[in-house]
Amino acid sequence: MKEKGVQGGTPIGTPLCRSCVHASYIRGASLCDVILICTKFDREMQFEAYECKGHYDGKARSLYAMEEVAWRLNVDMRGRPVGFTPPEQEEEWDSSI
Repeated sequence: MKEKGVQGGTPIGTPLCRSCVHASYIRGASLCDVILICTKFDREMQFEAYECKGHYDGKARSLYAMEEVAWRLNVDMRGRPVGFTPPEQEEEWDSSI
């Protein structure tokens, strides 16, 4: 009888659930007392996922959020200094042109 080899091996790194905004952990006093609920799939998970199409990293910002805090590069053709303008001062720069 031929033995089957291991395919994929042991996962490396931390599970995706630990950084996902859809995951809710409930931990008890013992290390094995853990309940993991995935709100993306509306179910209690029996294990932590290392690959998931529904994963959304809570630390990652959306493009809109990054544009809101980004500094704008202003180019002035009238000889005024050119530079970066913080978002809160952008309206002042636009109205002075």
